[in-house]
Amino acid sequence: MEGFLLPSKCSFAISKMDRINLKFETPKDDFLPLTMTRSIYDLKVGVFTLREKWKQVASNQNIEIGFDEEEEPGEFQWKGELFIPSHNTALKNFMAAGSHPIQKGSGYLRRPSDILLQLQSTLLEDFHTLKKTIPIRSTPNYVQHTGEHELILHENCIIEPCFINTMDGPVVIEEGAQIMQGAMLRGPVYVGKNSVVKMGATLYQGSCIGAHCVIGGEVKNSIFHAYSNKSHHGYIGDSYIGEWCNLGAGTSCSNISNTASPVKTYDMKTHEFVKGALKLGVIMGDHVRTAIHTAINSGTVIGPFSNIFDIQGLTPKFIPAFSWGGSTDQKYIINKLIEDVQRWQSMKGVETSSNTLDMIHKLYKNQQ
Repeated sequence: MEGFLLPSKCSFAISKMDRINLKFETPKDDFLPLTMTRSIYDLKVGVFTLREKWKQVASNQNIEIGFDEEEEPGEFQWKGELFIPSHNTALKNFMAAGSHPIQKGSGYLRRPSDILLQLQSTLLEDFHTLKKTIPIRSTPNYVQHTGEHELILHENCIIEPCFINTMDGPVVIEEGAQIMQGAMLRGPVYVGKNSVVKMGATLYQGSCIGAHCVIGGEVKNSIFHAYSNKSHHGYIGDSYIGEWCNLGAGTSCSNISNTASPVKTYDMKTHEFVKGALKLGVIMGDHVRTAIHTAINSGTVIGPFSNIFDIQGLTPKFIPAFSWGGSTDQKYIINKLIEDVQRWQSMKGVETSSNTLDMIHKLYKNQQ
């Protein structure tokens, strides 16, 4: 398989200096709420973001790449849809031949849930790159490792007696990450730098944990961006969690309909509910916090900077950005929000940047 596709028209130019300028009609509205706070290029689609994937492949082939820049004159123009190149995609040969990266009908990403459908295969692809960059330590004899795929432990990770199964795919533990006693991991699984997997936690296939996260309870086929916490019991499956989120103890999501029909999810672009995947948990923007025992409905979409509490039963299927409490029409007070963001970031040794503050004010104003 050569790569994955995105649902957007792209144009590429290869100049005499081997440069690719990438411009396309950004499908930001198709990936809300995740793209309210970041470019489509900076979405994690596995271990890496779209931007990182393009740069890796281009660099390996001594090609310069630009994002959202004016096209320079080139020997060849190629029109098509954006895709994520694999580690072995020959970019110049592919574009010069006008060939298609994969067979039509597979690998397209039209909404966040499609990233999750491709997540396990993306992780397997990403591990090709990671193997070249991680200094590996041997597996301690007190770790119960079962399976034929690789267990890749960074030499500076902290791993206590635990259970790791690589029958279905590799497991990668990054620098500074800690796997506490009794944790159970079944690959493909990635645990990012300086993250903590707590005692007794269960990470199933497709768990992709970003840097500086804390993970407890049960996780399956889900992406966590950096600095997010799910420190306690509860289940998160087939979900996409943004940066700086904190899930209170007992927070769980449903990821399948009781009728076993495709899960309905809210499309923020069309403002209507659409049929999604058969399994879909929650799509959560950045800086979302949930109270203890929050029960998240299947296919729920939560906008960034929301503080969710005092909800009876399941959450609404759509919670707008800056929501406060159990009512979707009550908003976070902006000064209170900024104070809370600064405190949460301070707890992890991060000073809130002026760019973050500017972004909050701009988004808040646009949501009025």
